[in-house]
Amino acid sequence: MLLSFAPIDLESATLYAGPCPNIPFPEILDHLNALFRGVLEPFRFCPVATGAAGAFVGSGLFVLVSKNSRPLGLQSLTQSLASPYTQMTFEDAATAVADHRSHIHITVTHDAPVETGGEPQAKLGVKRAPQADGLFDMKLAVCKLLTQYVCGRSYPTAIHWRQSNQILRPEQFLSLAATRALPMPLFLHPSYFTGAWTIAGRQVIGARACFAEHFLNCAVIFEETPMPPDWIFVRICEFVEAMRARAGQLTPDGGIFEANEAGTIRVRHAGPSDANPAGALHLTLESCAVHLPPTEARGFGQRLKRLFQ
Repeated sequence: MLLSFAPIDLESATLYAGPCPNIPFPEILDHLNALFRGVLEPFRFCPVATGAAGAFVGSGLFVLVSKNSRPLGLQSLTQSLASPYTQMTFEDAATAVADHRSHIHITVTHDAPVETGGEPQAKLGVKRAPQADGLFDMKLAVCKLLTQYVCGRSYPTAIHWRQSNQILRPEQFLSLAATRALPMPLFLHPSYFTGAWTIAGRQVIGARACFAEHFLNCAVIFEETPMPPDWIFVRICEFVEAMRARAGQLTPDGGIFEANEAGTIRVRHAGPSDANPAGALHLTLESCAVHLPPTEARGFGQRLKRLFQ
């Protein structure tokens, strides 16, 4: 499947309240080659003149890891800090960001790096170009595994995953990273919305799956429902994963994605619009069982909540 909106560069940053730890480049090289033995050709290490950064090159991929004795630019974190989802999952995110003094930055790309005086450097801005889903998946996997490796050995106070503009607690990131090779809750960022109406005494909420375009070439929106926000996000992630597994063969317009004790999730297709230039898939929970026993409703929420513990 050709992805039209996926970013060329996959990036992450581990934030530290004190001095930036040293980067064990030989260990990272051995770790990368061990993880992808038989899948990718061996990476080779390309040192950078400053000694504070190093590049790993192989199988058409370019991986840049840099040590930075300065905070990450706050302009890149403002939107994520303002997200209700961030505030729900990482209450101290603003403090962790404000207090950090250094960071390790990771970039995984298939694009030729900018060279200045022979030193490879990460490019600025978010660049998108059509690319095969297999290539995008491989970059996601390399960036996730390398971030997981650094996070598990250097004890950062927060992680910024740029592709989905998430700020995560270290234990939150490690828990998500351990769940599967490509954990969709890490790659999507729910943006919740609500109207001024209720069903059976419950206020309804909906969610837009920000960055679903990276995977399905269109937006994904879960229409307002009285179900909890974490239940909605779990269903969105399951939907995106299911559509990817079908190699882009989407549930047809008016078709049913899932039917369970909570109700039936129906899929509606919408064409391009100002709000959704690539079109959108709207998920609607029909025949919603708002009478669900409280224990069952809590059970749905725990499926996602466990990922953040």
